[in-house]
Amino acid sequence: MPDRPPEIVLSRPTLDAAGLAALGVRWRRLEPSVEASPFQTWTWVGTIAAQYADPLLIEAKDSTGLVAIALLNRRRTMLGDVLYLHETGDPARDAVFIERNGPLTAPSQDALCTRMLRAA
Repeated sequence: MPDRPPEIVLSRPTLDAAGLAALGVRWRRLEPSVEASPFQTWTWVGTIAAQYADPLLIEAKDSTGLVAIALLNRRRTMLGDVLYLHETGDPARDAVFIERNGPLTAPSQDALCTRMLRAA
């Protein structure tokens, strides 16, 4: 019997000191099992996340546990809501541009990344 596809879970995390610490534990637990760029590590993402005003967390879980994670920031504009992956959406705070940005997941999980971002 084939495994079910990972379940996508959306949540609105509280990013105070305790919330950041708890999310960092989950994020860092996944890091060793994927090929993360430096910009996908909690060291980088956690620093930016502390500035998020309206965070959205997307997690993918299967029978083994967490298999992918992404943290976005929502900004409201005149044209509607915009989601930013690993950015605040504020040009003054996002002066550094990063490469190899994306949900933290195994490289073979492109379809899962697409599902996660569409779920947002």
